[in-house]
Amino acid sequence: MSDLFAEVDEIMRQERLTKIWQDNKTFIIGAIVGVILLTAVTSGYKSWNTSVQKKQTSIAFKLLNDADFPNNIDPETIKIRNSLKAMVILQAAAAQLEEGDADKALNLYQAAAAIKSAPQYQGLSRLMASRMQDAPMTDSLRPLAKNKKNIWRPQALLEIAAHEATENSNYAAALDAINTLLKSKNLPQSMIQKAEALKHVYTIKSIEKTKE
Repeated sequence: MSDLFAEVDEIMRQERLTKIWQDNKTFIIGAIVGVILLTAVTSGYKSWNTSVQKKQTSIAFKLLNDADFPNNIDPETIKIRNSLKAMVILQAAAAQLEEGDADKALNLYQAAAAIKSAPQYQGLSRLMASRMQDAPMTDSLRPLAKNKKNIWRPQALLEIAAHEATENSNYAAALDAINTLLKSKNLPQSMIQKAEALKHVYTIKSIEKTKE
C-alpha cells in the first residue's frame, strides 16, 4: 500500500511540475536565456577588460621607462584609463620636482588633480600642488576635506588649518579644521598627536588675539 501512495505522490508531483511548466514556460525559457546571455556577457567583458588593462599597463610602463621621461609626459596626449593616467602624471611630476623644475611639476600635479574619476590620485595631487604654491589652495582642498571617503582628507584638513593660522591669522577657522580632523575615524596615532599639539597652539594664539 505504501508503494501505491508513493506512486500516486510521484504522479501528482509530475502533474504539478507539468502544469507549472505549461503556465510559465515562456517566462522560464526567457529567464534561462537571460542567465546564459548574462553569463556570456560577463565572461566576455572580463576577458575584454583584462586584455585592455594589460595593453594599457604596457603603454604606461613604456611611458615611464622612456629615455626622455619625464619630459615625454603630456597629459593632453596620454590615451589610457584615468587611474593609470593619473599615476603616470604623478610619477612624472615627482621626477620633475627631483630635477628641480618646479613649474613643470606644478603643472603636472594640477593636471592630475583635474582627473575626477581617480579620486585618490586627485587628492594627493591637490595636496602636492597646494604645497608648491606661496599660499595653499584652500578652495581646492576644501572639497577634499569634506570627502570622508578619501584617504587624503586628514592631510587636507591639516593643510587648511595651517593655512588659516599662518596666512590669515584666522585661528577660529584653524581650530575648526583641527576639531573636524580629530573627529575622524582610524587616524594614525602620529597624526592625532600632531593635531592635538596644533590645537593647543592655535587655542593659545586665539586667546592672545582676543586680548589684543
